[in-house]
Amino acid sequence: MTLEILTEGERIDDRGVVEGTRARTTVSGRLGEWIELGGALRRRSGADAGSSMQIMRFSEDRSIRVLVEEVR
Repeated sequence: MTLEILTEGERIDDRGVVEGTRARTTVSGRLGEWIELGGALRRRSGADAGSSMQIMRFSEDRSIRVLVEEVR
């Protein structure tokens, strides 16, 4: 199975200019199988300016997957 994904979007920025985005990807896999389309990983860490003892850590991992099943 081959799946083509297309997303398009527009927004108006602070100056009134229209900005457009477009992303396209093609993935292949078997019916009934989860297929990962993409994802994002975000990490942040640091120390409080007033004390070197306080450490902040943040981590977030997200993925986008699709499951395609046959309809009869």
